[in-house]
Amino acid sequence: MGGDDAIDFLSTPDEMRETASEAGFEEVTWRDVTAESTEWFRGVMETMASRSADAPPALGLNPLMGRDTTEKVANVVENLEEGRIVVVQGVFERA
Repeated sequence: MGGDDAIDFLSTPDEMRETASEAGFEEVTWRDVTAESTEWFRGVMETMASRSADAPPALGLNPLMGRDTTEKVANVVENLEEGRIVVVQGVFERA
């Protein structure tokens, strides 16, 4: 399953905050959860690696991400570890 460059892109945290603000939302909380996300994705990789090659795929990210889930998860971990992507949690209220 290939990506579509027209819709497959990431916004920076600052761009996301600005978009929410421009849409009429006020920020309540904002947290960088990159470290926690990196550990979670590493755990997903370990679980996937520990499965037998002839075992059916476990329910989880596979239905969402397709047959190349393992490669995609590895790419996410690499990008998190190398600081090319970050994960944030934000809570906003309608202004």
